[in-house]
Amino acid sequence: MDKKNEMIVSNENELTNIENIYQDIRNKIIIAKEKMFKHIDTTMAEVYWYVGKITYELSENSTKASYGKK
Repeated sequence: MDKKNEMIVSNENELTNIENIYQDIRNKIIIAKEKMFKHIDTTMAEVYWYVGKITYELSENSTKASYGKK
């Protein structure tokens, strides 16, 4: 009987360990996704700023966009 009880306890510990490993991996994936979205947002803001800057600079040097100077 002792060996059967040891096996059951061992299996429960293994299940607990597997669950902990699963949760750890899941948390790492969630954190990685959050970091990725923050990085993408920052990068897109930089790109939009750059496009706006170039558009503004080109419009100042162009006679076509003189309507915005008034």
